[in-house]
Amino acid sequence: MLNIRCNSLASVFIMPTSISMVFILLFSTFILLSFSPTAYLNSQLITLSLASTTTIAEPAPFFWGAVTSPYEVEGGITNNDWAYFTTNKTIIERVSNLTENPNIGLGLGSVHLHPAGNAIKEWEPAYYLADFDRAKSMGMNSFIIGIEWARIEPFKGQYDQEAINHYKEMIAAMRERGLTPLITINHFTLPQWVLTPPVNISDSTDPYYKSLRGWESNDTVDAYVEYVKRIVPEFKDQVDHWLTMNEPVGSVTIGGYLSGVSSPGFFHDYDRTRDVLHNLIVAHVRAYDAITYLDDIDADLDGIPKNVGFKNLMYDVRPALIDNYTQNVLAAKDFAYFMNDYFLNAVVDGEEDLHYLNGGFETGDIQNTNASDFIIHSNWKNKLDFVGVDYYNRVDILFPPSNTNQNNRITTAPVTTAITSTPASNPAQFLGGIQINKAANNSTYPHGILSDSGWEIYPKGLYDILVHIEKKWNKPILITENGIADSSENLRSAFIVSHIEQVKRAMDSGVDVLGYFHWTLTDNYDFPNLGLKFGLYSVDLNDPNLVRHETNSVNAYKFIINQSNSLIAQNNNNNATSNLNKVIITDSIISRAAQLYGAIY
Repeated sequence: MLNIRCNSLASVFIMPTSISMVFILLFSTFILLSFSPTAYLNSQLITLSLASTTTIAEPAPFFWGAVTSPYEVEGGITNNDWAYFTTNKTIIERVSNLTENPNIGLGLGSVHLHPAGNAIKEWEPAYYLADFDRAKSMGMNSFIIGIEWARIEPFKGQYDQEAINHYKEMIAAMRERGLTPLITINHFTLPQWVLTPPVNISDSTDPYYKSLRGWESNDTVDAYVEYVKRIVPEFKDQVDHWLTMNEPVGSVTIGGYLSGVSSPGFFHDYDRTRDVLHNLIVAHVRAYDAITYLDDIDADLDGIPKNVGFKNLMYDVRPALIDNYTQNVLAAKDFAYFMNDYFLNAVVDGEEDLHYLNGGFETGDIQNTNASDFIIHSNWKNKLDFVGVDYYNRVDILFPPSNTNQNNRITTAPVTTAITSTPASNPAQFLGGIQINKAANNSTYPHGILSDSGWEIYPKGLYDILVHIEKKWNKPILITENGIADSSENLRSAFIVSHIEQVKRAMDSGVDVLGYFHWTLTDNYDFPNLGLKFGLYSVDLNDPNLVRHETNSVNAYKFIINQSNSLIAQNNNNNATSNLNKVIITDSIISRAAQLYGAIY
């Protein structure tokens, strides 16, 4: 997930999507404020084997699966930016100091960075084969894995064919088990030659300046596209479904350039954030074009050689229930626009709303097509075959207090420049507002059930987001991440049942949902040193054998999948003519699952 979410003026996410795990845990977007109370269904075929004669199953009307990210599960990756970020003593101390306030971040204590190390050894065949067997035994018909750029291209222009072949073997193993492979081309982390996080930004000899400097540089976009052009021909005979990147707004942009707690570690650097956001959009567009041109093999024999999307972290957003509610309504509107909609508007409709970024946020002036700095890029339009949705929780957004001494707080972070060239009356600027830290204010701020990460569980929010996407962009949707940090295992089963119920509601209302992927199959490396457990299978990361232990949530998810598969088989026997018209889940399935495993409302 690599999702660092912040409860500071930047509302960040980095890691547990996963390090992605969505996670990077909402570190209060406004650390400085530290407010305390505060396509297409028919295209999905299951390849059952990779023998000399490939066997293809009937078109799968729905993807049931799980999702992982390479740095969080593979182990042994020491040459990407996150490995550097979590081992440099100066950066470790900086992040620890930044998060020592209990009202910052998740409210779970100071963050002490550490690298993934062996993670859960998913690079080793004995481990990944066994995990794919576990997925198959649950009835899953698909699986999302990521490709680690630093493994494939450890030095600029030098590709490691052994690493490429290893991924080919991994993907072949998935297909042999009837698991349709979906590939995340870049799940957040970058090779160190692309980005070496800065230790001292004012020192011209800092290794940062010898790297491409990450997504703030056009050179990184070029390097990424060359990487895409190299790997697509290698995998196109096995893969039809591609995710260009993971959470470009939530994890990459906010996490790395506003929160201070995720690589590269910039804190409230809004100028860089603008550049990064633009470059990520261009990178996706160019990757989409490259994949469309290069992937000319229909790996699953459904008549469509490629489907391309990206993973978008999205929230259910509501105004904070304290202080000036009118201002909070504006802040929440801006936050939802920037977080949920901005990137999608760009790659579907070609919009670049610089007017909003340059000050429209002050009055909620969103998508003002008459503004001179609202730009339509014709070459950005319709660069998306489906929308990947990463959904975890509801957030409450507060308009930042105007008396916050922002500049003094910001200058304490070594890795930053001036917050902006034009001071804004809203310190959160185009982010809109700050997230109420519900974990730190558990007894003083009204909220629903919280997970171990301090995120409010709100299943209906998934329904609302799916309907919103359908109405606004009319694209098929793949739920690419949905999960919960739950070490007690008291909530996960009910969480799964309740969110899949909302998926059913959306499909019943006409939303084109392609599938559901749970984050994640097994516990893995999550946001540094918090020990958050997102897995259907529990793993003690201190156990040298990293034994996987089945949890009851396996049975809950398996029950729904198997009931759904039986229903689909029944539809096939009844000669249903269209996959799009088939019922995937019924009320009785959800009702029975809720009786057996619980539900959250």
